[in-house]
Amino acid sequence: MALAMMTGAPSAASYTTAIDAITAPRSAFEQYHGLVVARLLASRNPTADETQRLREVVQVALQSGALGAPNSDRVTLAKRILELTPNE
Repeated sequence: MALAMMTGAPSAASYTTAIDAITAPRSAFEQYHGLVVARLLASRNPTADETQRLREVVQVALQSGALGAPNSDRVTLAKRILELTPNE
């Protein structure tokens, strides 16, 4: 529910909630929506320290296979997040 509200109201988006949904999701659906919020945060402020932490979390999840099959929507969304954020 919180993730859906953050998607509808980006100003309410939370780095902590997005990271928790990506790293410890209750379902693939929750993880996907955590990535959607992460994309909103990354596009809003790509150089923020919190965004860099988010980038690291997404990178680890992607490399570990935690986002599902290579052609999944979650993997595609994760790659988009990495494109939005500079690698420091």
